[in-house]
Amino acid sequence: MLAVFTFLPVMMILLALNIYHGQDMIQHTTLAASENMIDKSEHLSNYMQRYMEPYYKAVIDGQIWEEIKDVSMEVKSNSNRIFSLLEGYSTPTNNEVALMFLMRKDGSGYLVIRLPASQQTIVTQNNKLLYEDLIQLGNKGMESQELVTAKLEYHNKVCLGLSQKIYNYKTKECYGSLVMLMYPETIESILESSEGGYTSYILQTAGGSLFADNKSLELIDNLKVDKTHQDEVKWTNWHLAYAVDTEKIKKDIRVSTFAAFSIVLLLFLLTIVLVNIFIRRRMKTLSLLEGAMSRIRKRGEYTSLPSADNGELNSLFAGYNKMVDQIVLQKKKIQEQNDEKLKGLKKQKDAEIKALELEINSHFIYNTLNSINYTAIEHEDYETSDLLKVFANVLRYMTENRYELVTVSQEIAWLEQYLFLQRSRFNGRFDFEIDVNPEIEDKKIRKLLLQPFVENAIIHGFDSRSKGGLITVICSKEEDSGLMIIIADNGNGIEEDLLRKIREGIALENNPENLGLGMANTCYRMRLYYGEAFAFYIESTGGRGTTVMLKLPAL
Repeated sequence: MLAVFTFLPVMMILLALNIYHGQDMIQHTTLAASENMIDKSEHLSNYMQRYMEPYYKAVIDGQIWEEIKDVSMEVKSNSNRIFSLLEGYSTPTNNEVALMFLMRKDGSGYLVIRLPASQQTIVTQNNKLLYEDLIQLGNKGMESQELVTAKLEYHNKVCLGLSQKIYNYKTKECYGSLVMLMYPETIESILESSEGGYTSYILQTAGGSLFADNKSLELIDNLKVDKTHQDEVKWTNWHLAYAVDTEKIKKDIRVSTFAAFSIVLLLFLLTIVLVNIFIRRRMKTLSLLEGAMSRIRKRGEYTSLPSADNGELNSLFAGYNKMVDQIVLQKKKIQEQNDEKLKGLKKQKDAEIKALELEINSHFIYNTLNSINYTAIEHEDYETSDLLKVFANVLRYMTENRYELVTVSQEIAWLEQYLFLQRSRFNGRFDFEIDVNPEIEDKKIRKLLLQPFVENAIIHGFDSRSKGGLITVICSKEEDSGLMIIIADNGNGIEEDLLRKIREGIALENNPENLGLGMANTCYRMRLYYGEAFAFYIESTGGRGTTVMLKLPAL
């Protein structure tokens, strides 16, 4: 249907162009014919002037008429003399005058034939060669005051006959007429049309049409031509006219239009065939993509596509293959993440079970510590009693609801008791400072988040010194409303190789047990809990201490 709606406008345009072209061609041909008619008329005038001047000289030549007036045609010397006089007026170039015939009033005459001398003949009443036609044309010439034109056949060739009345211009006495018969080749060439056969040039007299260029110079009877389409030929009483064959123009335009229609239709059909072939090939290629997508939809099967022979389709297939590769990679990554989460959940569950077991046993420990505390008080050992109380609080905080969320203030309060015990344990080897922004005291964090980092500083940072150690804990608020916790020490620092392993292990989320460090385990758990919102940074210089920075989302 689309092809039909595409083809019809093309046909309508061709039809409109055909109508316009036909009208334009008729107008152009008419204008060219009018201009050519004037040129041809002038050419004919010049041509006729060249031959009519000696003709008129012969007509008014008194010597000829004095010779023929009373001369007897039976005397051969008289006829030879007249023959020589007439021949002097019948020698134009190219031998275009066939003959000249001098006719007296009594019907006798003299004929000069443009043939070899052996064939020249004097025409008399007893010789019937051309006699009747020439006498008839001569009589018409004597009866008319103007040039009489007729068409005669001579030696199987159509010739133009001209007849003029002969008289004594002084006495006005009529002696007869002079007839000249001309070959038609020059006139035929002048009348020849140059407008592709659409124009006829017609030579006319008052009595009707004489010749037409495309009628083999046959007589055209009763041809009516508009006077606005004709021009006078000087030296004659002729008119040159033209007629444009508009029907032939229209017919040729119809033929050319039909040919154009046929070509357009053929090209249209060929285009449809080629487009169908092109579409079939493309659809066959696209069916590969459709099949691959169908397998994904039905079976979840991801398959790559081969390269296509078309640039656009090849780009499409390449994009599809890239998408499939990314989906497969993403699925693999998601599966790995799910596996890691399952491992983390399993570890958390195991830890919760262990914590539950520890909680069951903790009641016995708390009761035992209380008994020891009472004994210390009875012996007035109040320092030991204080240590036992702090230890009991620290132990209770660690064993009860180990994986719950606590406020920053709760975690810091417990951390102070933990550092107090550790400082007593190591005989004052280090001191500690804690600075907390009041705005974040009520923010929630994971329980025991800071303990592994502080313990790492105590055990590994101060193992080679007996005093002077310092642990600094700073809890502040970030610009994005997150939390920043800094744990810094002035201890031994971490060697470069171990520091790199710590960073790589945490970044790659490897099993933290491979590092043997509690802080790696903590980072692992925090990343499982907080996701990408958790960030861990560690800086250390040998002999100058270590700084750990933890960035957490505010909960």
